[in-house]
Amino acid sequence: MKKLFLAFLLSTFAVSGAVAQNIRPAESGIKEVLQMLDELGAKSFSFDLSEFAGGDYEFFLFIEDYVRGERRGQTIRQEIMLEIPQEYLQEIPEEYLEEFLQNFEKKNISVLIIQQTDNMARIKTMYPLGASARAVPLHTLEGTQKANYGVLPLQMEAQIAPNVRRIPLLLYGSFWPFEENNPMSGSAFCFGVGPEDGGTCIPLEELTPDFSGSALKRIPQFYVIGVEVVKRNK
Repeated sequence: MKKLFLAFLLSTFAVSGAVAQNIRPAESGIKEVLQMLDELGAKSFSFDLSEFAGGDYEFFLFIEDYVRGERRGQTIRQEIMLEIPQEYLQEIPEEYLEEFLQNFEKKNISVLIIQQTDNMARIKTMYPLGASARAVPLHTLEGTQKANYGVLPLQMEAQIAPNVRRIPLLLYGSFWPFEENNPMSGSAFCFGVGPEDGGTCIPLEELTPDFSGSALKRIPQFYVIGVEVVKRNK
């Protein structure tokens, strides 16, 4: 009986080992990763800046805070590096140089926004030579306990100086009430006008690079995340 029981255990371990050996780690696809992030309340975006590749530009991430369409406080502005300085390359052993450069072929900047608490979010940016994160406060509508925010990708830019281009990338803003003086009427975060809209959405033409459109005053609070591209003087 003992021999029979031992044989059973050995055969069980053998089967378990065979099954385990057939299971291999697999990388999650981008679709699965984005779905998991969305379920966690996170929004992820990536932007290609390879148009400016070549070393003749400097890049600065900016985050601006608006209340009812009026900018407040100091603009958060931070330099980001998309090109590898020549002095860095000189420190890399020649046998690793090609592989190292391949990791930085894409000139992308990624932005991850996640609401961490009822009234606080974290904006994280990642780029080829680094990353940064910033905690930002959120606005809570009257009669609610948790801030409700949406994200709108933007397609605009402005030439603010002969050698400076300002490119807003994202608007991260609070939902606004259906009826301005009635917080219990419900709320929405929507842009563009359609026949079923009923005046709730903000017309897209109100979105300009300086965010001065009068309709934006309906948004209690929003952030603009973008990049300034500065062409170096030769």
